[in-house]
Amino acid sequence: MSMERPTRVMWLLNHTTLRQFELDQFKRFGITEIYLPKSFPYDEGNLSASVDTSMDASLSIPPEDLEILNAQNWYETPSEEAWRIANEHFDIVVIAFFMNQIKAATAHFKGAIMLHIFGLSKGYSYTDILLQELGPDILQKIHDLGKRFWFAAGYEYLADIEGDVLRSCACHLPVGLADATLKDEWQGSNKKIFFVCPRIGSSPYFKQIYQTFLQNFEGFDYLIGGAQPVSVDDPKVLGFVPDDVHKANMRSCSVMFYHSQEPNHIHYHPFEAIRSGMPLIFMAEGMLDKLGGKDLPGRCTSIKNARQKIKRILDGDQAFIESVRSSQAVLLSEMAPDHCQNFWQRSLEAVLTNLHISRLRARLQEKTYPKKIAIIIPVAYRGGSLRGAKLLAQALLTGSTSAGEEAEIILGHLDGEGYTYETDFADLSPKIKIRPYTWGTLNRYEAKRAMLYAGHDHWTAEADTYMVPDDGIKHFCDCDLWIIISDRILKPILPVRPYVAMVYDYIQRYIPSILGTLSDHSFIQAARHATRVWVTTNFTKSCAINYAAISPTKVVHVPMLAPDFASNEVSEPLTEDTPPYFMWTTNAASHKNHLNTLTALKQYYEAHNGSLDCLVTGVDTHKVLNRVCRQTNQASESFAKNPSLHKHVKWLGELSDADYRKKLSQATFLCHSAQIDNGTFSVIEAASLNVPALSSQYPAMCEIDDVFKLNLTWMDPLSPPDMARRMKWMEDNALALRQNMSTEGIRANSLENLALAYWKEAKSCL
Repeated sequence: MSMERPTRVMWLLNHTTLRQFELDQFKRFGITEIYLPKSFPYDEGNLSASVDTSMDASLSIPPEDLEILNAQNWYETPSEEAWRIANEHFDIVVIAFFMNQIKAATAHFKGAIMLHIFGLSKGYSYTDILLQELGPDILQKIHDLGKRFWFAAGYEYLADIEGDVLRSCACHLPVGLADATLKDEWQGSNKKIFFVCPRIGSSPYFKQIYQTFLQNFEGFDYLIGGAQPVSVDDPKVLGFVPDDVHKANMRSCSVMFYHSQEPNHIHYHPFEAIRSGMPLIFMAEGMLDKLGGKDLPGRCTSIKNARQKIKRILDGDQAFIESVRSSQAVLLSEMAPDHCQNFWQRSLEAVLTNLHISRLRARLQEKTYPKKIAIIIPVAYRGGSLRGAKLLAQALLTGSTSAGEEAEIILGHLDGEGYTYETDFADLSPKIKIRPYTWGTLNRYEAKRAMLYAGHDHWTAEADTYMVPDDGIKHFCDCDLWIIISDRILKPILPVRPYVAMVYDYIQRYIPSILGTLSDHSFIQAARHATRVWVTTNFTKSCAINYAAISPTKVVHVPMLAPDFASNEVSEPLTEDTPPYFMWTTNAASHKNHLNTLTALKQYYEAHNGSLDCLVTGVDTHKVLNRVCRQTNQASESFAKNPSLHKHVKWLGELSDADYRKKLSQATFLCHSAQIDNGTFSVIEAASLNVPALSSQYPAMCEIDDVFKLNLTWMDPLSPPDMARRMKWMEDNALALRQNMSTEGIRANSLENLALAYWKEAKSCL
């Protein structure tokens, strides 16, 4: 709450009757600037919803900000800009029990959050549903929000059945009617029961209520109100009618029957009937009992009792009719604005007072030290994956600096895996800290204890074993966020800190054998449990959603980071007596298409008289030839002792970056022949050095070609003859291709240009 501007509320519901009452309560308290959403889910749960634009004129916020707010779907995932505006201008947000709305508000809103609830069917609690739908993390989040989160119960006793977290933050915002005065409009000339039952044809729950009503009141005439998205084969079921027709039905019908015996939920229409003066016959044990209905003559303890009382009304028993009508006014008094006002005033005063205190404390306790982000390499990656981790570290450092928000970046690698600073990390900024670690494990009891010590009181263990990165210091708990480079995690990570899974591909979807005897279940679970899943291509994003079944709201497409080889000085040129060559950059993984590539190389040399040597580089490439021979059960002479391959193919293995740049800069072209993956840096690296590339054509590579404007030459990785022909074509046309190359697309997607986007995504997870 700011002294420099009026208190403002975002009322993110669309219920028509509720809105009329609650806006009046806010105004009675002195809050006159209220934002209302301009859309709602068009489903059966919102049949009483509508859009109201009348409050827009009262908002003293910039019109351009209001335009952005009005464009949002506040029931799903509003934009980051929309939340920025909300946090700048508003103090309270009122939300309903919609899962995505709860997740978004608790994650992004910095003011007071009021979860407005109105009761559930017997046997259910909001705590149980939150745990089932969103997991224990949401209760921990609510707990951590402290007095900024309120369980705003429409009926005070609703909090009694909840768990400790929701019960501890309960306040009372009673449900009411904007107009709760007795109208005495009822005439009762139409000798029918008026019964309200929506969605008969589309909801098994309401269909059962409808069928039970027909059975219980056989022999009585009736009309049934309520919207019906699916038509019902019963002329007495009215479906949706205008408000004036609905009121006319209550004036004319002799009696309303209210069936519900739910102790924690009630509908509006019984109160509307009472307001019109219509006699209400209702069943005992429901919420009306708690609102003062236990001793009323309209209360029934059985269907037999209800039939008797309804018959007396239909038969014109005036004394009984008047006793029902005169006594039921006590129920309406509970809904009167004046009666509800004191509760609303006390609750809103508590909300705003505690918000003011929270904001003062936040300013006093605001961290003055930089945020710390750990980038954790979970397995002994080298080559492109290691380079990707280092690029990410540099991007976050550069991005935070550009934003004027100092951040400390830590790169964690597995200890004892041959990493050295001089060979692997010397090219990083000295501001990036390198930290070795090993994976440790905790059983479920140790995990629960560790989470308790970390402040996660409401976390429950779902697995028997959890993994923790042991850096010999604090298990990276000194960091605010972890970014795990890939989902290759064999057991669940203990979530003592929020973590992002950087998922590069789902090759196993297309080449299941790549996992060997492993199952990808643990990999998929690692991504599902992450705070966010970052992907660098739309191809992988689609796999994450459709194959790994990760929620689309959790998957974020970040731009691909590629090293700028042109910014590094290339070593001295090769000597003139070195034979011309092209480079095949690969590794020993099975999806790299070794058999087809070697077959294509044989044809390139033997059928097409290819003259270029082929230099093979990459991690473990010395294993490729023997592996191919074993896999194909062919004699080694087929490849290893083939004269053409023996003469022209040079197996260089893993090179240092400097040596790789030297070789690549002098290559005639680069060959990328993998079957499918998330794309490769190698073609971008080649283009940086003005070296054309021949590439397998698959979705991720097409995306890279489009984004970086590489003008790649394509080949079919499943057809060795096509691959061989394209190799020969590249040999003949490499000079022309080189003359037409441009680095414009690479410069546009440089790390410096993309770093801020990475920092914003990381910051949103902190």
